[in-house]
Amino acid sequence: SSCVYGDSKVMKETDYIYPFETPYAINKFTGELYVKFFSHFYNIPSLSVRIFNTFGPYELDGKYRNVIPKFINRALMGDNIFITGDGNETRDFTYVDDTIDLMIKMSLSDIDNGDVFNSGTGNPTKIIDLANLIVKICKSNSKIIYKKRRNWDKVTDRLSNINKSKEKLNYSPSTKLEEGLIKTIKWYKELK
Repeated sequence: SSCVYGDSKVMKETDYIYPFETPYAINKFTGELYVKFFSHFYNIPSLSVRIFNTFGPYELDGKYRNVIPKFINRALMGDNIFITGDGNETRDFTYVDDTIDLMIKMSLSDIDNGDVFNSGTGNPTKIIDLANLIVKICKSNSKIIYKKRRNWDKVTDRLSNINKSKEKLNYSPSTKLEEGLIKTIKWYKELK
C-alpha cells in the first residue's frame, strides 16, 4: 500500500520509510519485509507492489472504502458529497486495469528478489476536481460540502513515482482519470 510512505513528499521505492502513523501502514510495511525475507531466506520468487488509490468497477461504497465509490454513489443518488479538508489535497488515482497490468508484468518478470514496485499514474488529482468531475459525469445536482479534516489524516498529498516500474517493467498506465470514471459510473448505473 502507498500508505507506507506516510507524508513523504516524494514517494519512491528507494526512499527511506518508517511508517508508524497508522496500524494499517505498519501492517503493510511488515508484509513487504516478510516478502523480502522469504524471497532471500527460502529463495521464493516474489515481489511487492505499492498500490496508489486504485479504482474501478466492482468496488462498492462502504464505511472503509475509497473516496471514488463514495462520491459516485452519493452523486447518483443526488446526495451531498462530503470532502474532509479543503479539497486541495491530492491523490494518485489509478484505474484498476492499469494496476492489474503492472501486477501481470511483475509476475512475468525475471525479477524475483522480493523487490518493491509502485503502481500509480504519476499524476496528482485534487479531491475537489475529482468531486466536480464525478458530479459532471453523473449529471448530478449534488452539492459539495466541506468537513473538518480528521485528526489522524495527516497526508495532504500522495503521488507515486513510477520511474522504476516504467524502467524495469515497461509499465505505462494508459487509462485517463475521466475515462476510468466513465467506465466505473456506467457499472454503478447498471448495478442499480
